[in-house]
Formats: sequence, C-alpha cells, structure tokens
Amino acid sequence: MAESILPTTASQKGSPAQAELSNVNAIPVGPETHQKTPIEEELNLFVAAQRGDVDFMRQLIESGKATATDRDPQNITALHWAAINAQMAACRYLLDQGAEVDARGGDLVATPMQWAARCAYFNGLRIGF
Repeated sequence: MAESILPTTASQKGSPAQAELSNVNAIPVGPETHQKTPIEEELNLFVAAQRGDVDFMRQLIESGKATATDRDPQNITALHWAAINAQMAACRYLLDQGAEVDARGGDLVATPMQWAARCAYFNGLRIGF
C-alpha cells in the first residue's frame, strides 16, 4: 500500500474565507492608486528608441524635453537602445541630432556599434556608425 504524502494535521492558516486581501491583489479604484504595469511604462526617449518610434523621439527632442545625448540611469544612450534593437531609422535620426557615436555605456562599457555588432546587426554599420 502506498504511503500518503498528505499532511496528517490540519493547517494552522485558517480557512480561505478568513484571509484578507493583500495590496498586491487589490483592484485600484482611482488614478491615485493605480500602479503602472510593464505594458503601461512611461514612454520616454529610451523606450521610443527601443521601439523605433522616430516621431515620438522627434517630439521629445524638438520640444526640448530630451536630447540625443541623454543617458538613462544605467548610463546608456538612446542610440545604444536603438542599435541593439536594430531600429535603423531611429539610429539615423539620433545621429542626425548629434548622438555620440562613440558613447560608452552599460555594464560592458561599450559603444552603440559594439552593441549592434554583439547582436549581429551589421546593417547598422552601413548607416554611419
């Protein structure tokens, strides 16, 4: 006869009906309690560069809210993000706006061209890196 792997004593946690909802499971009731999900992350120059959203990058740069040489908290430029994601139009736009082609950033302290080459996006080499 097989041995039972179920516990022989009752749980001390109480019944599910007695459990309180934690904040993690709570449903937001208004904008002041809403926490952004990864899908709703704030669109900024770096996210726009990753996605190749040249129109939004242009809006940010022309309005003075961002520059082509800005760096994120990890010391990475928008050109890095565009290069590693093979966003060639975004790379071209950032370079035209004065992005630093030899800017070093990230954990590897590498240039955007090195990021592109690391991911085998050699077409990036043709746009003027």
